[in-house]
Amino acid sequence: MRVVCLRHLEDCFDGTLMKEATFDEPITSAFIQFWGTHGALQYFPSFARPFFVVDVPGRFILKGIEGNSTARIVISKSNQEANERAFCGTVADYNKPL
Repeated sequence: MRVVCLRHLEDCFDGTLMKEATFDEPITSAFIQFWGTHGALQYFPSFARPFFVVDVPGRFILKGIEGNSTARIVISKSNQEANERAFCGTVADYNKPL
């Protein structure tokens, strides 16, 4: 899985920034479970459209739906570039063999 692009969506009043990440393939259950090792995962596989939220404290919150090829990221404006790199680096880590 790779991040194809990060598209700016909006700035929020609380100092956060929202972006949409587009991946090169649909989000799978395995990818969602992988995020559970990097932050606090809430996963609702029984929903009609399985929804997940991952909070990586101090960096970002990732929200998405299993089967979609996009997800939303709420990034703290402090250290924005470092937090974006951390997100992309974590996605890249998913591809590494064990």
